[in-house]
Amino acid sequence: PPSVHHDAVEFPDGPIVLFAGRLEYRKGADVLRALPRLLPAEATLVVAGPRRLEVPGVVNLGHQGPDRMRDLFAAAAVSAQPTRHEGSSYALIEAQDAGLPLVTCRQGHVAEMLDREPALRPTVIPRLEAPLLADRLRLLLEDRGLAREVAEAGERYVRRHHDAADMADRYDALLRGRGTWRRSIGSAA
Repeated sequence: PPSVHHDAVEFPDGPIVLFAGRLEYRKGADVLRALPRLLPAEATLVVAGPRRLEVPGVVNLGHQGPDRMRDLFAAAAVSAQPTRHEGSSYALIEAQDAGLPLVTCRQGHVAEMLDREPALRPTVIPRLEAPLLADRLRLLLEDRGLAREVAEAGERYVRRHHDAADMADRYDALLRGRGTWRRSIGSAA
């Protein structure tokens, strides 16, 4: 395949594995440092975020605006989102909304995603380890049918559970006294 251009950056030929977000321990920066040596030789890890990942073979783009992120999502083959904690991650939601399959760890919001969209299970690792992340990324790079299924499941999840207008309507109804708070299972009545 031809090389991909992003502004002044030309990516090597081959699939792009995209990490979008802040490089910090709770977002799995240590796992990302080990990832380039575990990926197939033709794959390139691209980091879009305010900090650089100083590892050979990584393309660091820095912070990207919404238009550039859309282009990156379109150019990437898969999104790598290692994490030790997630509330409701914009990076995961945006990647899924763009139709990009992702590999992540079962933490916080991701567990809820799996309950609501079980088709995402093949690419969620049970614990945060670089070899596990690399294996799942490699699986999506090699099995484009599975990658398409996971991408479609992610898009379905976002459409059903993260529609901004629907969320605003529900929040407005709650604030105006027309909605209800759902109690968690096992809480006192």
